[in-house]
Amino acid sequence: MSFFTGNGSPAYIAIRSAFGAFLSVCLLTAMNCIAQPQAGNKYRFTISNETKFAVDEVRLSPGGKNNWGEDYTANSVLKPGQAITIADLAPGQYDVKFVDDGGRDCILQSIPIFSEMSWSLTSAFIGNCAGFGQGRKGAAETDNRLTIKNNSRLEVLEIQTSPGGTNQWGPDRTGDTTVRPGGTIVLKNLAAGQYDIKIIVEDGDSCVLKGINPVEQPAWNLTMQWLRGCGETGPAHKRAAAPPETGFRVTLNNKSGYTLNEIQVSPAGANKWGPDRTGDQNLKAGESIILKNIETGTYDIKIADQSGSECVVRDMKIAGNQAWDLTTQSLRNCGRFGLGTK
Repeated sequence: MSFFTGNGSPAYIAIRSAFGAFLSVCLLTAMNCIAQPQAGNKYRFTISNETKFAVDEVRLSPGGKNNWGEDYTANSVLKPGQAITIADLAPGQYDVKFVDDGGRDCILQSIPIFSEMSWSLTSAFIGNCAGFGQGRKGAAETDNRLTIKNNSRLEVLEIQTSPGGTNQWGPDRTGDTTVRPGGTIVLKNLAAGQYDIKIIVEDGDSCVLKGINPVEQPAWNLTMQWLRGCGETGPAHKRAAAPPETGFRVTLNNKSGYTLNEIQVSPAGANKWGPDRTGDQNLKAGESIILKNIETGTYDIKIADQSGSECVVRDMKIAGNQAWDLTTQSLRNCGRFGLGTK
């Protein structure tokens, strides 16, 4: 059910207040705010979920175009109390679509992105979208979910699913990211029934969780005890095949004193930044992250701290699996980087 923002709605008031503040600055400083923004300007849009419902998808479209792009929640969900930041948005008006676990949508229309922006998804707003967040109903047979929490000490490189006992493995559900220790991934769009789950961890071992039914058990914890036990069950445990030659893995070791909020990769000089490789987790000092599916070439890596300050490491050459150390000294070369880290 699409929602058209009315003059008295909380969404309209929030946007009107933000735009009014912006216009006041323009008038007081005699800025030419009506002029076209510079082509190179890019902004961030942060959305906070202040409802009691988890949001399965967050998508953007140019205002009024109904041309919805990627799901910014990726393989996760936007839980109550969490926030998501959409980076590198060109100036303009955008519609935002929120989708719940039953496939119902709620649309925020024509929000102007003219600077760093933030907005809160509230119960009052989704109250205008009939049935949003009220359960799956008709989607229950085809839109079940399995939440996997990585409580082991190893990073999970790949997760594949197969209908129970068929050995018909689908694509890697982690995409270009990994599930680090303490991290969570939500496997979406599972039909009712039993599944086998293949898990490949950073040491190359592969283990299979057999016969789990997401309807009866919607959450499961991966532990070191299970991984060790899997090694004793024979057929469920084996050394994983080598990764395909089309992509390599790059391990980034955070040896700086900063917490890193976002990591994005672009072909060198192209300024075409991919998704945030940290997912919904921060990379704290002393931690590491594995970037997957990197093809041979030269790349720029953009790193953001908790305050939004960015640092771009340029012209990093990839020709195989390798590891890089991010140091405090190298990041200090980027202006105010790290000054907002608590």
